[in-house]
Amino acid sequence: MNSGPAVVATLLLYLPGAVLLFASPVSRADVPSPASAATEQEPAAATEPASAIRLIADVMINGRGPFHFMFDTGASRAVIAESTVARLGLRADSHKLVRVQGVNARVLAPVVRVDSLTVGALRLRSLDLPVLAGPLFDGLDGILGAQGFAGGTKLSVSLVDRSCTLAASPRRPDTPAGATVVRMLSQHLPVVSATVAGVEVLLIIDTGATSTLGNGALLAALQKARAVQELSAAPAVLDVTPVRGTALSGAIPPLQLGRMSMQPPSVTFGDYQIFDRWGLSKRPAMLLGMDALATLAAFSIDYPRLQLHLVPRPTALLSLQRDYLSPIDLALERLP
Repeated sequence: MNSGPAVVATLLLYLPGAVLLFASPVSRADVPSPASAATEQEPAAATEPASAIRLIADVMINGRGPFHFMFDTGASRAVIAESTVARLGLRADSHKLVRVQGVNARVLAPVVRVDSLTVGALRLRSLDLPVLAGPLFDGLDGILGAQGFAGGTKLSVSLVDRSCTLAASPRRPDTPAGATVVRMLSQHLPVVSATVAGVEVLLIIDTGATSTLGNGALLAALQKARAVQELSAAPAVLDVTPVRGTALSGAIPPLQLGRMSMQPPSVTFGDYQIFDRWGLSKRPAMLLGMDALATLAAFSIDYPRLQLHLVPRPTALLSLQRDYLSPIDLALERLP
């Protein structure tokens, strides 16, 4: 997850309609359990859950591709993998550095100029993209951010049909049947209010996070309410930086969003720098990752209406194995 100018905003802002696809990571590395509370500065391997889900978009760069970029609603700009830059025969400008904010830390990254970046029916020209490397980019060519959707875009994801679309927000509300509507607090970041065990918490809907993350303030509040179970050391969280911090994972009661309850499989707690960057280090806050979102039948983010739509999964489907979300063969829709 990144912080900075909304490089991808105009790319997706007026997108008439584009299809994303579900995919699982191509490769993963094992991570030892953290032994201390110190943050590691050396690159460290980290794992993602075996059932990790990513939303992948086909992107054309300088007329070549498609390249597979992860779609991240918690990111504010696009980044490109170092390996992708090499495949394109481009060279990063090491004298031009930009700050990239990850979950764990902020790093300086060189940029590369691309003549065009195309997704769906739209093309951006003359872009400077931060260049990053690391295990997060195993099976990925880059990351697409989502800030700037306030101008008129709606993201719709069906976990049952394994479909995901980006399209212009309809002129008339089209709330899905059976959906709970929750008001978002920002047009640039999908954040909503919820409660868990009587504790008020801010939830950031983050499709770039495979696991749900909580900050230290949330952990302290839940411990005071005696609402955390089976707390234990967790693998380091993987992000776009080489910094890895220690973490604790535990089970929590269901989240209450409006009239709907939602049960994350677990929450990984840590002093993640991204919460401080957002001014949320002292308030209970959580990144709601794809592990929790996958317990739903569907969800959508209507940016201009400031609405999050949540459709619960029928009870009969809750017992299905998670591998129903195996990769599927979909191409990004090419519009005339």
